[in-house]
Amino acid sequence: MPALWSPEGLPLDVYLTVPSCVPATNFDISGASLFASDMHQFAREERVLGLGEVNNLPGLIAGEATLLDKLAIFREARKAIDGHASAVRGRDLSAYISAGIRFDHESTSAEEAAKKLFKGMYVMIREGSAARDLKALVPTVTPRNARRFLLCSDDRHPTDLVREGHIDRMLRLLVAAGVDPNDAIRLATLNVADRYGLQTFGALAPGYQADMVLLKDLMIVVGVDGTSIFTPPGT
Repeated sequence: MPALWSPEGLPLDVYLTVPSCVPATNFDISGASLFASDMHQFAREERVLGLGEVNNLPGLIAGEATLLDKLAIFREARKAIDGHASAVRGRDLSAYISAGIRFDHESTSAEEAAKKLFKGMYVMIREGSAARDLKALVPTVTPRNARRFLLCSDDRHPTDLVREGHIDRMLRLLVAAGVDPNDAIRLATLNVADRYGLQTFGALAPGYQADMVLLKDLMIVVGVDGTSIFTPPGT
């Protein structure tokens, strides 16, 4: 990894995905191009978890060779391929998934999320600063399918991070909406580790890395203002 941005030696774990395109499609122009030949060296790096959101749907449907080459590199490396499938449905969605794209963070309604789950995708619930989809998607989360969801922020402004929190805020919102606290925590930990190939993360078990957050009471989720927003019945 280039020393300029290497996370080695930092007191936290930093991972990334390689951008899939510059720009998103051939309808746009930019000052650079990104080809599969540029990605080989990164696809085998330990701290690179996969290919970043593939949002060139027209190119994928058309079988654009330069895009398919990028997907092939990360499939062969057995790494994740992130999606960006806003309002993609029907045969287009089937083609998108068939290319090896298993994740998507662009669902904005419970109906859209349910259709992607039905076709085998993992749904990333997004709660950023501009796009806030958690409230719309939470009715889709059940004890039976909770392992198919992940949490993500996607453009979270620093002021919102300080004022409201990050993934911790999403956990509070999920629990307040009635999601079992254990399932909510899995969406933020084990599910993410599993889907991105972090085999020693996401759980407290033999052989796992002991990254822990200690809480006074796991059964009471406390809001940012210090008030309890969830207390189990009978407590």
